[in-house]
Amino acid sequence: AAAAARAAWRSSKPKSKERETIANALFSILPSLTPYGDAAAEAMDLARWLLARDDEEGVGASAAMSSDVVEAFTDATIRAIQTLSSHDNAPAYASLRDVVDLSGGQYWLETAPGLARASLCGAGGDADDASAEPFRRTKIDTSRAEVRFTERAIVSKLLNRSLVKSVIVNIHNPGRTIQIRRLAIYRTTSVAAEVSRLRSDRSTWKKVATATIAPGATEAVVDLPTPLIFAGCVVELTAFHVNLHARAQEILQCPRCSRHVTDKHGVCRHCRENAHQCRHCRNINYEHPNAFVCNECGHSKHARIEITLECKLAGGYPRVRSEEEAAKAVAELEAESATAARARDAVAALKPQLLRALHPREDDVGGDRDRDRDRDRD
Repeated sequence: AAAAARAAWRSSKPKSKERETIANALFSILPSLTPYGDAAAEAMDLARWLLARDDEEGVGASAAMSSDVVEAFTDATIRAIQTLSSHDNAPAYASLRDVVDLSGGQYWLETAPGLARASLCGAGGDADDASAEPFRRTKIDTSRAEVRFTERAIVSKLLNRSLVKSVIVNIHNPGRTIQIRRLAIYRTTSVAAEVSRLRSDRSTWKKVATATIAPGATEAVVDLPTPLIFAGCVVELTAFHVNLHARAQEILQCPRCSRHVTDKHGVCRHCRENAHQCRHCRNINYEHPNAFVCNECGHSKHARIEITLECKLAGGYPRVRSEEEAAKAVAELEAESATAARARDAVAALKPQLLRALHPREDDVGGDRDRDRDRDRD
């Protein structure tokens, strides 16, 4: 919307009716955006940009606005300045600004709910990008997701719904016999879907991208056309490069006695151990004995696969369509409310100590000086 307004301003003539409409429409709504805080930053940037046209073009937004709009905007600005200067935490923030970076709206002492924070919790779709946090690369592991495996897929249920910009698949120590040729990326937006269901029910998967990997490549970066919300992520290995010469020379060894196993079922004739078992967890996939990935622990003798998401926390919450999703939403709401209450209590408990550290009283300073003087005398 801001880009469209800038384009419309540039394409219209100075002192035209179009510029007057744009300026009046924008500056008339600015006073009502005050409670939204940083969530209204884009509108404020557009207003600053329009006012800057006064210096560059000689005729800018101030000349295009009506007197009523100018008066209302001026009054709102004065009230905002007075509110900030008389705020209870204003002295603390002024002192904190000397020792920490407060850019980006990091006002930690505020515990009262407001529209600026409530706007981050509204329901939204894939385009919902309320969070101002930058995208960061996050590895999918057991600390950040529930992970399960099939014979050729890594299925993960994220602990937090995330807005994903790209998916990076790293392939460490690729083998000579079989290498990944093609992979597909799927997602789910349902927070109620369990990871076991994601593993077994493909109807919960929604394909979002595919990628082709050259032989010997160790990384595949899949950039999504637009950031999408992921509650779960599935990376399926759909095709492989097969080195027929290396495969013909490959022999099946017993994991226990290291003898050559020739039995078609993979059973060692010497120690009766199954050579098709996973070398990491001893699981045996009888349906797919030559699977690329162990369907129990994810170990692979052909490569070590690592998945990274370039993402940030999603700002919205999906629509609730079933009783199961409603129960899940209520449980998450209760957990988040308890977390917010604990954080609010912690801020309230630490705030007096912070204020004393930032603004020590004169008698405290004098007492410290006397103690230092006595210590030096001793």
